Amino acid sequence: MLKRITLAALCLTASCPTLLAETTRGGLYIEEVLVTVNKREESLQDVGASVTALDADMLEAANIEDPFNLAEMTPGVVTRGRENMTIRGIGVDLIGVPPVAFHENGLFIPNNNVGGNYYDLAAIELLRGPSGTVYGRNATAGALNLRWNPPVDAVEFKLDTRAASLSERRLRAAINTPLLPNNWLNARLAMSDHRRDGLVTNLLAEKDRFHGDTKDDQMVRLWLQSQPTETLQLNLRYKYFQRDQYRISSATTLTRNNGSLEEFGAEPLPQDRTLVRALAHRMIFSEQARQLFGERDYRDYQIDVERLDAEVVWALDDLPLLGNVDITLLFGKSADHAFRPLDVDGTEATIVDVLRRERDDALIQEMRFTSQNDSAVNWIFGLFRARQESRLTALNFVKAKIDLADSVLGLPLPTGGNIFDLDVSTPHGEETVTSEAAYVNSTLRLKHWQSDLPDIEIFGGLRSNRDRQELFEVNDVALVLPNRANRTQAASLSGGSTGFEVEFEEPTGEFGAKWFLSDEHMVYAKVARGYKNGFGEVMDDGSLNEVEAEQLNAFEVGSKNRFFEGRLQFNAVAFAYDYSNLQVQQVRDTTTVTENAASASLSGLEVDMTVAATENLYSIISLGYLKGTFDDFCSSDPAFPSLSDPGCPEGEQDLSGNDLQDTPRYKASLLLNYQRPLGEWGSLRAVLKTTWTDDYFLRHYNRDDVDRLASYTNTDIRLSWISPGGAFTVDAFVDSLEDEDQLFFRPVPLGLGVDGVITSLGPNSPRTVGVSLGYQY
Repeated sequence: MLKRITLAALCLTASCPTLLAETTRGGLYIEEVLVTVNKREESLQDVGASVTALDADMLEAANIEDPFNLAEMTPGVVTRGRENMTIRGIGVDLIGVPPVAFHENGLFIPNNNVGGNYYDLAAIELLRGPSGTVYGRNATAGALNLRWNPPVDAVEFKLDTRAASLSERRLRAAINTPLLPNNWLNARLAMSDHRRDGLVTNLLAEKDRFHGDTKDDQMVRLWLQSQPTETLQLNLRYKYFQRDQYRISSATTLTRNNGSLEEFGAEPLPQDRTLVRALAHRMIFSEQARQLFGERDYRDYQIDVERLDAEVVWALDDLPLLGNVDITLLFGKSADHAFRPLDVDGTEATIVDVLRRERDDALIQEMRFTSQNDSAVNWIFGLFRARQESRLTALNFVKAKIDLADSVLGLPLPTGGNIFDLDVSTPHGEETVTSEAAYVNSTLRLKHWQSDLPDIEIFGGLRSNRDRQELFEVNDVALVLPNRANRTQAASLSGGSTGFEVEFEEPTGEFGAKWFLSDEHMVYAKVARGYKNGFGEVMDDGSLNEVEAEQLNAFEVGSKNRFFEGRLQFNAVAFAYDYSNLQVQQVRDTTTVTENAASASLSGLEVDMTVAATENLYSIISLGYLKGTFDDFCSSDPAFPSLSDPGCPEGEQDLSGNDLQDTPRYKASLLLNYQRPLGEWGSLRAVLKTTWTDDYFLRHYNRDDVDRLASYTNTDIRLSWISPGGAFTVDAFVDSLEDEDQLFFRPVPLGLGVDGVITSLGPNSPRTVGVSLGYQY
């Protein structure tokens, strides 16, 4: 019956089982957490996979509001700034196909643009490891699912406001109300407005919005839910998100001191990496921009995300041969639009300045049949289809050191000569990616089949994937004469139109077993195969870069346990990955280039512990070990194109044995939450969250002077007063206590004919001090 489905949804709200310690007649213990990572409700401790699951209470206590905060609490996970997530060394660069399958309420998000912070969520579920059976395409690294708080048959209201350093101010509200009685129609509305000064100071900014990595985000969400009968549930969800953000890349310390920027005509930059001199935002007033984009001004710089999805859940009971089956139909439509500048060099010289207009339209459809039987066998069968249409118009102002004698052969070769200005443009680009899949997943509980057998559950799944890409672009590379400041004409050097079609078919899946040693202890082992489709990329000169499909064979063994009458929860997992044709991305000049490494290996160990030490104190501890290396890979470094190694093609280095980027060898995090009752005065809560990350390389070239990110810690402290009954809260906090504002997480090498030009995006937040006030009814 649908009652079981509704309960599963409601039990992801703050009023149901959580990670928080509770006291009952049997003593102190850690409550059970229910998750849906396998697209059916089950206890976190019964899942045969590495899962981080955080409910609403934990998200609030740990101040988890974006992927960066989530990564801090999760072993094997780092971010390249505040948005992109890398799981066990596998991630995406500035643009490209994400290897983490992002979902919202189970709806696949093709471009991973979830939009908005983690507000009014029932839970976050992060599945680490290849998840190519029940999730959408490209889940080789893992899958993330954000679950909103669902509407309920009651009036609820909550409001909070925050003020902090960098002129940060935030206002959020959520309202829940029944529109028709008896669950015929309930509604929940959530809204957020968040603004903050930039993390990077632009010394040439005419307005505050033209500093780097500002925050000016607005979000509104609406969920309508109807349950006309006990066996039928209807959901309609809408989301709109907008952002105004200017992205500025900051030159590395090496580049600020090696004279390369001055060779391009830029003024010297200060040693403080949070200081830049950027003018890319003025590109909109150039003649070239008017020809491509029409008459525009600063007000047109914005990112808009609009998403609508409908879901039908129908519970059928006592079907012949099948028993109880839930049928789920999910239909989603999204439209993402972005028009924004990017200053890649962070100087007043137009070394690489970018202006892009992008639009993504996606249509997602999924139909799923899920058995709900109290028997030995349960199964899921599903059909999935996603179609994403992307359009691009781009203008890039570039400086490069060119030998014009070679330019007649194609794109000017960066082999010496003089500095010239180039206009690199994409007047028209369109891409359509269609993914179709059928999948089945099943479990067999031996003890439920034969009572004298060991309590072992065998599980397995198979997914048939078909991915098709259709690509067409028009590109042009023009030499600006005599120079950009005195432009009189532009001579086309290369370009033209490029069309490409490719299709891939590949099976993925997993097979494993779980042994329930007792109600408190379980061990599991599984093998899994992941796949990420190949594709084509058009380079600036119009040439085509064909990328082969990536395959992953993974082995994982783990154990999930409760000790001391449920006061200690201890989970551990060890894994080993074998990659072939690993897709490795890096930024080259104005585009992202993907290469296939012949092979790579990853292995690691992860430990998660939750401890309910006393009725008022609990802690969460995570430890991670990760080693990832290339077994066979040659590649050219765009920042140092003159380097080459024996055994590799001319101009390429042998990276065999190098660490994969974003693979810190060790990582540890600690969360302490202490709540002190004050009787009729309410209670005080103190939260300490700290993370230590070992040093690691930001690029796969492993240069100590450029690529190594030194080990660092990040600590947040929060003190809260909670009124009797929990209606009012007052928080005082310090985030990023160490004030590591010189850390940048996403390198951008510029291969412009001059060695050593590397800039970075993704700045770390400086120390932030603030207060927040909240009310809920």
